[in-house]
Amino acid sequence: MLVSALLAGFLLACGDDVGVDPVADTPAAIVLVTAPAATVVTGAPLAPQPVVEVRNAEGAAVRRAGIVVEVSSSVGTLGGTTSIPTDSEGRATFTDLSLSGQEGAAELRFSCCDLPPATRAVSLSHGENPLTAASATSVEQRAGSEMIPGPGVRIDGGALREGIVVRFTLAGPGSVPQATAITNAEGVAELPSYRFGDIPGTSILTATIEGTNHQVQFRLTSTLAGVATIHDEGVSYSGRPGEPFTLPVIEITDGDIPLPGVEVRFRTFTDVAPPITHITNAAGRIEGVSLPLSAVLSENVFEVFAVGYMPAPVTLKVLGVEHPPVRLVTDAPANVLPLEDALGSIFLTARLVDALGEPVTAGAVRVWSDGDAGTFSWWDMWGAASGSTALVDEYGSVYFRWGVPAAPGTYRIHLESEYVADPVTFTAVRGE
Repeated sequence: MLVSALLAGFLLACGDDVGVDPVADTPAAIVLVTAPAATVVTGAPLAPQPVVEVRNAEGAAVRRAGIVVEVSSSVGTLGGTTSIPTDSEGRATFTDLSLSGQEGAAELRFSCCDLPPATRAVSLSHGENPLTAASATSVEQRAGSEMIPGPGVRIDGGALREGIVVRFTLAGPGSVPQATAITNAEGVAELPSYRFGDIPGTSILTATIEGTNHQVQFRLTSTLAGVATIHDEGVSYSGRPGEPFTLPVIEITDGDIPLPGVEVRFRTFTDVAPPITHITNAAGRIEGVSLPLSAVLSENVFEVFAVGYMPAPVTLKVLGVEHPPVRLVTDAPANVLPLEDALGSIFLTARLVDALGEPVTAGAVRVWSDGDAGTFSWWDMWGAASGSTALVDEYGSVYFRWGVPAAPGTYRIHLESEYVADPVTFTAVRGE
């Protein structure tokens, strides 16, 4: 009675009907009587659809309905109904089963009643070439502009699937924000954007299903919206080495028409830093461009490029030159100073001025002497003097007192600045 009860419970687990012949009605094996083709197109219905038969220990079909057969796969994702009950002939017939995923080997496993599964080895494929363009394959747009969204592709032809990796490879100028995209539920993979090259020309963007030869190509051409002219092209300027140089107003036009909102890049040949970028205002102008000059005496050549409006950069030149010499302003008519007073003190003012006589307010003056030429002290109203050096004030000036020795003789002091190549010398002559 105990054995009969256990057998009846086992049969109930595999179906609703308990037969009178325990051997004939007991599942002992699962057999795949109709197997799908060895090559399965990802996402497409299996062809033919699988048919599984549940058999007893004698190899005959267990002819009763309701024994549930389930299917699983070693890789990928199964689609359709994956659990099918047997019919009265002991067969489970699948009708809409599909398998999707990356190309490669897979194994289908059909199981029930804790028996060893029936298996089918298949090769998962994307078919002939399921990849098609989901956007225009030939696009012309202004150089330097963005295409939003970027190019896209679709996996279809019976293989419309989600989660497939598509790689984008660019040949030519331009840029993509990422190298891969994943297909969505509609089988579409697209780039969020594409930036056209800064100069006119055509680039080829190739989309490829990862790990396959299935691909689609896009022809992306950068064109000029107009031809920009920089009115200061070729003009030479000069500035002090190692200091920023502010360009005059730069005007960019297409013929006589100002070009507002244009991205203009400035890059120096002597610097590997990223370009300095400015946008033209409503009048097509850029103001206050500060360019770094080389720290040595040299000609600084800058590329200037109006993105989308120039076939190639033009140049501006800034010559790094020393500042005009320091001009010394004193009460004495010349740099040779006779001494007649007993104290032998001389009060001097030195000023840094430019070629137009305007004060240079960012500089320092240092004083030094030949041998024992006496003493000096800064008349320092600004707290900017230290030892032998003082910074000029807002008028470009420094003030100091020279205490010349009392003994007869000729004495010299020298003033120098970072702005001048040669020092300026004052000579004091004390007679007998």
